[in-house]
Amino acid sequence: MKKTNLRIISAILSVLFVLTAFPLSAFAVDSYIDGHYENDGTYVVRLNVTGGDFATVFNQATDLMRESATAKIEKLRIEVPAGTYDVKNELRLYENTSVIFNGVTLRHVNGDTTLLRLGRKSADWDNYNNGKGRPGYSGFSNIYIEGGSFNGCGYSAALMRFGHSKNITIKNASFSNVKNAHMLEFGACDGVTLDNCRFMDFKGDWGSATNYEAVQFDALAGNHFSAYNPINDETPCKNVTVKNCYFKNLERGLGTHTGIVNSYFTNMTYQNNTFENITGYAIIATNYKDSLISGNTIKNCGAGIYFRTMESGHNQFYASKTHSNSHSKLVGMNTKIVWNTINVTSGYATTFRNVSYGIQLYGEKLNKAAGYVTAGDFRCSGVTVMNNTVNLYTTGYAIWLNGTTYTNVRNNTVNCNIVKKGKGGTGDGVRLQLSVSNTISGNKINNWTKKGYDGSMCGIVLISSSTYNTITYNTISKTKKDGIQLTKSASCNASYNTISNAKRNGIAVYNSKKTTIIGNKISNCKRYGVFANKKKLVKKFSKNKIKKCKTKKKI
Repeated sequence: MKKTNLRIISAILSVLFVLTAFPLSAFAVDSYIDGHYENDGTYVVRLNVTGGDFATVFNQATDLMRESATAKIEKLRIEVPAGTYDVKNELRLYENTSVIFNGVTLRHVNGDTTLLRLGRKSADWDNYNNGKGRPGYSGFSNIYIEGGSFNGCGYSAALMRFGHSKNITIKNASFSNVKNAHMLEFGACDGVTLDNCRFMDFKGDWGSATNYEAVQFDALAGNHFSAYNPINDETPCKNVTVKNCYFKNLERGLGTHTGIVNSYFTNMTYQNNTFENITGYAIIATNYKDSLISGNTIKNCGAGIYFRTMESGHNQFYASKTHSNSHSKLVGMNTKIVWNTINVTSGYATTFRNVSYGIQLYGEKLNKAAGYVTAGDFRCSGVTVMNNTVNLYTTGYAIWLNGTTYTNVRNNTVNCNIVKKGKGGTGDGVRLQLSVSNTISGNKINNWTKKGYDGSMCGIVLISSSTYNTITYNTISKTKKDGIQLTKSASCNASYNTISNAKRNGIAVYNSKKTTIIGNKISNCKRYGVFANKKKLVKKFSKNKIKKCKTKKKI
């Protein structure tokens, strides 16, 4: 063979080698990216955004994973040069993609779209699989985002939305300046980690009836969370961890405000986060099972932690189309709310529109259909509230059990220092209503108020047919009214508590039958050590030590 032919063949082989060694689509955007493979098979690109539209360049890079079936890229890592960029169009991510935004600020200058989402709405979701979309957790997964400051520029649009996905991690990122919208939204996601992120400066209607958590976890029901099809498969989020994050100057903080009958968010962990200047609640957990809310610091907030198994207005809790809509059986949630520190004020920037609270557990037993759901036992059950510190600076309730059963409130510290009157509530340390078979034990409840609002605070209050509850080994001091008050309840046990310096009664029983009062230490009460407004309400009374009260007892 001639040398000329050999040279030609050699040149052709060289070209073929290059074309097979690198993804074809990398060459299509060669003017924007410098790409190379790492030893682990990750294809790394560094954006060249000089003089180019950021969204165009970014999406050309992420399209490498959209075409990875032919390009044979297994993992993609995008490195964005430090700087500030205006984002005019939606940024898109696909599976097995990491993006490093260290030193980068993105300004969301188009309020008509989400800043960043998974895939193209029409091509990758609405029209995918003959319009059936990507159900469950079968969408684009394995997403990693590190660093970056994401500025919503005051628009009413989310900064990031993720749906039908698995394994999403966002670390060391900041999100701010969003009006009347969530900053991050997750629907039908399995395996989400937010670590050391900041969420700040909500721009919107402070104190309104809206529910704009900075970070929202959702289930896809009805017309809810319509960015990812199919939208009606009711898949909840699970295996979520939000830790070491900071939330400031927001309407709401973090969590879930919608629920679906018999569909539960599982293994939800909110740990070691800080919330500051929140006009509403810091954390809301709706239909959470096997979950943990621990070590969070909540200060200057209208409310702290709201855990519920039903929604009181019945318009954000949906009947199920994929599960049985019947809910006659009580469900234990097996969740712990522990070691949190909560300072409750009347809210930031405006007065909180509802009753303030440190921790509220809420559920209902519906005897007939309400809203979207049929009758059933939706009481909040199987929750432990333990070792929390709640400082109450406005009228409301430090720990509030409303429609609960088989919950444990143990070893918490409540300090009431009510400097002004809020929207509602009396300033009680622990309040139970419509709650059955709960245990309130080992708590320390103190009233620090000397000046300011002179409310009707009691240490522990049971009202509205709260029956078979156990109140033992609590220490209660300096309450504005009664240390323990039982009103229109039955078969409750208030024993072995230490109560001192109540401005009214140590233990007061109003129209509550079959009450047990044993082994309490009661001292320095302005009226009675133990008082019942009718005879024979107290079934058992023994071994109580009552001293320095105006009158020891009237039962």
